[in-house]
Order: sequence, then structure tokens, then C-alpha cells
Amino acid sequence: MSFIGQGAVSLSNALIRHRERHKMEKININWSDDVSQTPREQPPDRSQVTSDGGAARYDNAFDVNEKVWMKNPAKDTFEWHMTVVEARYDKDKLSWEYKVKDTKGTLYKEGTWVAEKELRDG
Repeated sequence: MSFIGQGAVSLSNALIRHRERHKMEKININWSDDVSQTPREQPPDRSQVTSDGGAARYDNAFDVNEKVWMKNPAKDTFEWHMTVVEARYDKDKLSWEYKVKDTKGTLYKEGTWVAEKELRDG
């Protein structure tokens, strides 16, 4: 018997002794079972992909006229207080974008769309 064979026999004997000591039932595993064919339930609200393979659209985080904090890209901190003026869903990026204005009523970068990840509740 090879070294590998001896190890397998020793492991098998150790498992038998462990089962007997702890009064465990023997479990037969059929390694040929094809578990890939077993249907799985999709947890609710956990996926961004629909069952047909398309991207799921989620609700926007901010409404028009809602106050938000915007990230200052120079400092990577949320310090600019803004108001949402317009919202749209970008199908290519699979995310929401917003036009925002500052406290003086001036549009950010003349109406440039801002990604949702750049905003926080205000």
C-alpha cells in the first residue's frame, strides 16, 4: 500500500472512531449527483440582475427638491450642500444621476449630471 493509500485508510478509520465516539450516523455521499440542476430560490431584493439576465432598475435615492450633500472631489469629503433639480436613470451605467444646484440657486457645472454615489442625504 502506498503512503497516500495508508493516509486514506488512517483517515477513514479515524472518522469511523469519531462517529462511534459521538454516536453519529453514517452519511453516504454520492459524489456523482449533479447539484447544478437543482433550482435555487433567489433571495428577494438581493440582486441587480433580473431572471431574464437584464439589469434590475432600482428606485432613485433622492427626489427633486430634496436637500443633499455633494462630494468635494478635491478633498473626497461630502461638504457641499445642494438641492436636487432633476433626476434620470442611466441605462448604460445602471445608476441614477442628478442635476443639482447650490444654495444660491446656481446649477453645478452648468447642469452636469452627478452620479448618485457622489451624493448623500442632506
